[in-house]
Amino acid sequence: MSIFKVSKRGGNGAPDWRRMTVFACFTGLFLLAVLTDLPAQSMIAGRYTAENYFVDIDPDTTLVGCPYTVAAKVAGFYFDLDGDYMYDLYLNGLGDYINGTGDSRLILSPLEKDRWEMAAGYIDTCYYFDSSNYNTRLMAASLHLNDTIDRRLNWCKVPSAYLAYVSYLVYSFQCNVCSFYTNPGGNFLAVRRISPNDTLYGWISLANVTSLSFTVKEFAFERKPEPVDDPGSLIKTYPVPVTERLTVDALVEHFDLAIFDHLGQKVLEVRDLPRKSSIDFGRIAAGFYILQFTRDQSVVNRKIIRVFPPLPSY
Repeated sequence: MSIFKVSKRGGNGAPDWRRMTVFACFTGLFLLAVLTDLPAQSMIAGRYTAENYFVDIDPDTTLVGCPYTVAAKVAGFYFDLDGDYMYDLYLNGLGDYINGTGDSRLILSPLEKDRWEMAAGYIDTCYYFDSSNYNTRLMAASLHLNDTIDRRLNWCKVPSAYLAYVSYLVYSFQCNVCSFYTNPGGNFLAVRRISPNDTLYGWISLANVTSLSFTVKEFAFERKPEPVDDPGSLIKTYPVPVTERLTVDALVEHFDLAIFDHLGQKVLEVRDLPRKSSIDFGRIAAGFYILQFTRDQSVVNRKIIRVFPPLPSY
């Protein structure tokens, strides 16, 4: 007879509480093991709900880069995944050709590296001359329709992940690798955003992926309403991206602003701002920046992109 049979009674007809306690403990451990193996949050590739932030690129956007280093020919696409009017990820394809060697690559990069992670597929090696000298590249995972996106994927917080690349040396070798080719039908990228209070997941649908070109179809991301007492809800910044002047509109006053570039170097600092102010970006180079607002013990970070104004047409 099993020792876990709770109907077993003692000599006086009372329940055997020791056996019942052991049974309860084993049941609790089993349920704990099952529940902890389930992801707290997840998304399904290609699916979304009314609570998610969803964007359908209509018509689908196809971009083709140049096999040479020409800035005007970069195939680049910025993603605002969470709908906060700030860019989060950058997908770009560009090539180089120097003295008989060539390289072209399609790379996904987070603009705020401390918060965003990408699902990794595998590490690829492209050999140079012999097996003792080679490069390694982290290839982004390519998911299929209806694949589950949750914490059980191989998440990596890296500067960038490759979707495809071509590398060659004349008369020696050529490497042509694409994670989407090695996983037929896998046309989805998985991303997630990390915060102290939560982790949110999302997916990006692509097609026609090569080392220099791609088609963006749609993307979706989990979205949760911000709490009312969130300090970030007290400050608005516009326009996005900024060209010459950035407007800061806040519900409080007497706060400081520091602007940092992508290397973490402070490029501008303004103290004791009023509720509404205009910040001059005219002497700041084009690129990605972090706005850090501080007031007492509260700190709010915002990301911004500075672009040059368009040239006048004649």
